[in-house]
Amino acid sequence: GGGGGGGTDADDVDTSTGTTAVRAVSGTLFQGYLRKQRKGSRNLWKKRWIVMTDEQLHFLKDHTDRASSSAAKHRSLRFAQVKPAMGAGANKCTFDIVFHTEAFSFEAASEAYAA
Repeated sequence: GGGGGGGTDADDVDTSTGTTAVRAVSGTLFQGYLRKQRKGSRNLWKKRWIVMTDEQLHFLKDHTDRASSSAAKHRSLRFAQVKPAMGAGANKCTFDIVFHTEAFSFEAASEAYAA
């Protein structure tokens, strides 16, 4: 892909998985679609584009959004804990991230994304 600014070019698409590389955040450790649910609520699972850096977790509605946009939600990973999901519906593809004031469950589409 040429250029910067978080846009995508044809060569940014991984044809084996169909995922699009988003370069909106430097130092990205993971990016991809996960299903997300706030722990302790009865909210439905929501499909979100997740971008994780060494310091932040960004929740975006889809891969075309920019992590720097005002619509994106961010959480600091500084004191967060990642734990295997427990309880009903937990499987090899689910995990929890516990932040200081809230927690979320995440589900990957396959074990390859959960590893």
